[in-house]
Amino acid sequence: MEEIYCFAGNPLDRVSQRRQDAAWVASLLEDPATRLLPLHGLKPQIRHSSAAALHWQDVAQWRPLIDDGSTLILLGIREDCAYFALDATSAEIPSDGDSVAMDARAAAPIIDGGEATLLLGSAAGRSQPSASTFI
Repeated sequence: MEEIYCFAGNPLDRVSQRRQDAAWVASLLEDPATRLLPLHGLKPQIRHSSAAALHWQDVAQWRPLIDDGSTLILLGIREDCAYFALDATSAEIPSDGDSVAMDARAAAPIIDGGEATLLLGSAAGRSQPSASTFI
């Protein structure tokens, strides 16, 4: 049986040269194409209508939590679209009938490898306290 390492192959540019530029990071949050993965504890929302996948969401619905200073992690950029993870532990995650909160360790093996890598980055950043809002 072939073993597959589900955390390999991060598809994002981590933009290490710009991630400390708070104004630039804030401008990414204004872009309607930007995607956000809310984490409730270490549980992301997983879509399950067809193939299991992370449930990326618009920034707008999470703006109050972002503005209140919840930890926000810039995961990176792909094809001119920024991806963030947000500590949404203090908020209720709205149910849409197509997704379910799932422990990150249980979700990783059942989602696409590239998304599993993003999930690892989200969970790792969430589990380590930071003095700044942007990581």
